[in-house]
Amino acid sequence: STSLRQQSVQFCAAYWTVKMPTVGDSRAAIAIKLRRLQPGEVLKDEEQRAMYDQVLEHFFPPPDLVIAFVYLLFTDLHFFVWVDAVESSIRTVGHDAYERNASGGGDGPGPGFGGWPGNPFDMENIFHSMFNQGGGGADVKVNLEVSFMEAVQGCTKSVTFPTELPCEACGGTGVPPGTRPETCRRCKGAGSVSLQAGPLRVETTCSQCGGTGKMVKSLCKSCDGRRMVRGQKTVKLDIVPGIGHNETLKVYRSGGADPDGNRPGDLFVTIQVREDPTFRREGSDIHVDAVLSITQAILGGTIQVPTLTGDVVLKVRPGTQPGQKVVLKRKGIKTRSSFSLGDQYVHFNVSIPTNLTQRQRELIEEFAREEQGEYEKGAAAGASG
Repeated sequence: STSLRQQSVQFCAAYWTVKMPTVGDSRAAIAIKLRRLQPGEVLKDEEQRAMYDQVLEHFFPPPDLVIAFVYLLFTDLHFFVWVDAVESSIRTVGHDAYERNASGGGDGPGPGFGGWPGNPFDMENIFHSMFNQGGGGADVKVNLEVSFMEAVQGCTKSVTFPTELPCEACGGTGVPPGTRPETCRRCKGAGSVSLQAGPLRVETTCSQCGGTGKMVKSLCKSCDGRRMVRGQKTVKLDIVPGIGHNETLKVYRSGGADPDGNRPGDLFVTIQVREDPTFRREGSDIHVDAVLSITQAILGGTIQVPTLTGDVVLKVRPGTQPGQKVVLKRKGIKTRSSFSLGDQYVHFNVSIPTNLTQRQRELIEEFAREEQGEYEKGAAAGASG
């Protein structure tokens, strides 16, 4: 239809003007040129019309005319919202400031507090500007290393991380102290405007004020009107007893600040537990090694064993074998998900001496002869039986 063709012409002409600007044209000049563009001009110009046909054929093959119409409808709508925003930016901060920010040389906001206008043909931006209502402050994820005993017993720690903070120079207002904002003339303070595109009527954020409903003549120099600055934030944490390695704590409303002060982001702290030279952990249970001398293993006795609450005296039974273990009930950890303490497992190892005195060697040899004699005697008794 003529309407569809004219909308297509607008899109294609805009596409070629943005993608293939005249040498020396700035983004501001392109925006103003597009504002004055008429579909009839393209239809009359054979060269531009050929360009239009090529782009239309590339982007909108015949089977997809319905999709093309919807795309054009939304693109055309968002495109002219973008053009309005560009012109508003130029009027507000001047041509040079706009060009510097549009080319990546700065990160200040556009008119009001809304941010610089983006690419009008980015579909993600189109739907984001139509339906996104803002999400408050940013969530922050950090790692925190603690010792084994700090994880078991619990502790208090502080974690420092970079994030967005309210600008102290302007108190988070985005304007110099004492500046009084004026009501936006375009949206009359509503923060949004209604746009008509064919049968579709869409409520969109006002590009003049960025949805604030207010306009100011000057912005805070410290934050460039963003109300936020990048800085270091420190949060004090209570680490609960029994927390495990790689467990994550969520600290509500302790992440990045919200420019509006309503919904700060959350802080997610992943705990990294350092290994301990004495204790090993498996869930709520603790494991330790105990080394016995050869005489303790053979004859038995008592040894001191470390536990989480201090050393205890443990009785060793005669004939204890290497690798054998005993259980100390309720000497483990009370985890976050359990109501009772785990156990402690003591694993026995036997130390074999490598340097013997002459007397020790004689005794061992005598023991060996005695042991051999007992073996031979037992073997003979078995044979006669």
